[in-house]
Amino acid sequence: MPMLLVGAILGASLASLLLSADILFQTQRGTLLLLSMGGLFAATVRAPLTASALIMEMTGSWENLPSLLCVSYCAVFCANRLKNDPVYESLKKRICSRTN
Repeated sequence: MPMLLVGAILGASLASLLLSADILFQTQRGTLLLLSMGGLFAATVRAPLTASALIMEMTGSWENLPSLLCVSYCAVFCANRLKNDPVYESLKKRICSRTN
C-alpha cells in the first residue's frame, strides 16, 4: 500500500503547515492524514466507496465517514476532470502495448 503511505505523508506535511500557521488544531492532525489517504487512493483507483471503506476499516474512525466520502468523491471528480487515466487502466494499456 505505497499509495496510502504517500497519502499519509502528504497529509502530515499539510497538517504541519497548517499547524504552524495556527489554522489547524493538534487534535485534527489525524483526521487530515485520514482524509489525505482516502482522497489519494480514491483519485488513483477511481473508487471512492472502496477507498472510504478501506480507510474506515483500517482506522476504525467511523465518525469521519461523511467527510471521507465527500473528499473521496471530490478527488475522483477532480481526477476525471483532469482526464487522467485510472492506475489500472494505464497498466492495462502498458501491458497490452507490450504484447502487440
